[in-house]
Amino acid sequence: MRGGAPARSLKVDDLDLLREVLERRAPDLLSLLAKAAANTLDRNEKLRLCELISVEFAETGVGADSEPLPRGLKLEALLDLINLPNLFQDR
Repeated sequence: MRGGAPARSLKVDDLDLLREVLERRAPDLLSLLAKAAANTLDRNEKLRLCELISVEFAETGVGADSEPLPRGLKLEALLDLINLPNLFQDR
């Protein structure tokens, strides 16, 4: 796919979850919420958010049986939304 996949807008629930992750993991990056809502994150910002979401998933998103919990499924979906444009970006 040339030109990259179109970025999908984050819904209110997605932004709320991202806010929770940032408040817990990197409060200094809370200013990125507005850029995330407007789909104007640059590649490095997206990669940083993906890293934080992944850590949150590993620590709070899976049960003792290593299966995703409901929170984990939401974190996976958020990760997909933020990371999708990176996966198809022209290099």
